[in-house]
Amino acid sequence: MIFSGWNDSFEELYQAIRRAYRYGQTQRLRVHFPMVRELEGDSLENIHDKEAKHRAAVEAMEAAYIKASEILKGKVVV
Repeated sequence: MIFSGWNDSFEELYQAIRRAYRYGQTQRLRVHFPMVRELEGDSLENIHDKEAKHRAAVEAMEAAYIKASEILKGKVVV
């Protein structure tokens, strides 16, 4: 997959990659971003920042789910 003319939307980028990389796929997916650092460097940094925030939010949601599951395990009604 080669991106050309991309913007700084992490969501659009993520969705485009997921359309190409399907569940159960056995082959690798290679994604290329040809770019000129002076023109598109800020957009790429913005995407990386948004990705980091996304990963942190997912980790927080997973931790909250695990904590809630542990609480519920202690409150089993017989």
